Amino acid sequence: WGPLVGGEGLRGPLDTPDVDLRFGHLSEEALRKPDEAPLEEELETMADAHFETVEVDADDEAAYMAAEMDVYEMFAAKHCAGRQARIKLCEELRARVKDLGVARAEAADGDVR
Repeated sequence: WGPLVGGEGLRGPLDTPDVDLRFGHLSEEALRKPDEAPLEEELETMADAHFETVEVDADDEAAYMAAEMDVYEMFAAKHCAGRQARIKLCEELRARVKDLGVARAEAADGDVR
């Protein structure tokens, strides 16, 4: 281990890096994954507000799917884009948007079941 990490330049049993010295400033809270419960609540709030303002007809599946995708895109732009740590909710929404895209394409082709 080199002098940069607290060693003497050669590996030996007594010259391992001092982890607490090098990484002790990082709190355990900073290393934990973010709590997703507030994000899920915000997603629900965004969806409710969006569906109230857009007034989507529940029988029009294509319009409902488009409105749902709009909510997911707004949420992703606010919370998922540019994050270092991956958020499980963002991954789930990405999969959901992909599924909605396939469903909208099928609906456009008249292949809705």
